[in-house]
Amino acid sequence: MSPPSGAIPQNPSPPVKTILDCIEGFCVGDIKIFENALDDAYIHETLPKSMGIPAQTKQEYLERVEKSMLLLKDFRMIYHEVIEAPGKIIVHGSNDGVSKSGRPYTNEYNFIFTVAESGGKWKITHIKEFVDSKYSLAFFAQERELQKQG
Repeated sequence: MSPPSGAIPQNPSPPVKTILDCIEGFCVGDIKIFENALDDAYIHETLPKSMGIPAQTKQEYLERVEKSMLLLKDFRMIYHEVIEAPGKIIVHGSNDGVSKSGRPYTNEYNFIFTVAESGGKWKITHIKEFVDSKYSLAFFAQERELQKQG
């Protein structure tokens, strides 16, 4: 797994730093870094809704993330744009990755993060994650099948 690159903000605000740390946790395969950025009441939405993935609680989403990490050998987020507004951070990015079976994994994302300060720390309370739905559904279905075979 590889650290993020691209248009990473220099001197990010504390809420943006929380987001960057969260994404880096995924990129380097450290679920604890990722988990520590999430509020206990966290909700995750994977969009568009036509993908059929229901909203998930913190625990449900962490389980999904861990399963995704098991399918990937390398994952690097490339930031294209980070926009900050009060209580919201929007990230447009893409990734370079490789699955455990050696297949390239490239996707494009738009994240809308909702953040709040809790106990002196910024936490992510909600993410709306927009992905390339056709690509994502096909890639992960094929990868799970390949790993069952091999």
